[in-house]
Amino acid sequence: MNFVIENWQLIVGIIVAIAVAVILVILYRKEKINEEYLKMLEEYLDSIDDGDGIVPLLAQYAKKAVIAVEQMVKAGVLPKENEARKNMAMRIVGELATADGIELNEADKAAADSLVEAAVFEIKDLKA
Repeated sequence: MNFVIENWQLIVGIIVAIAVAVILVILYRKEKINEEYLKMLEEYLDSIDDGDGIVPLLAQYAKKAVIAVEQMVKAGVLPKENEARKNMAMRIVGELATADGIELNEADKAAADSLVEAAVFEIKDLKA
């Protein structure tokens, strides 16, 4: 039951994707849409999920930072205190961004803060 509650968005997304695919097949077979339309739709969908922008980068930085912080705690370099771990994770995110030549503004830092929390939750979820 817990799996269903935590992953309801994924499950709904899969169901919607399947429904859209079935509708497209039916429309194609009834010749309501042609192959050119399907290719155009495919190109459009590919352009949406190209992963460009700051948020996907911040998500990658956050995940790497959380993993690094957990390793630091295991090695005894960093205390287990949540605030210390969070501060170090945010510091690492900033360092990774700087290494990539990105200057984070306040909105980026706020997003990074949320993404660090999400990465912590994701890692805890994987351990369970």
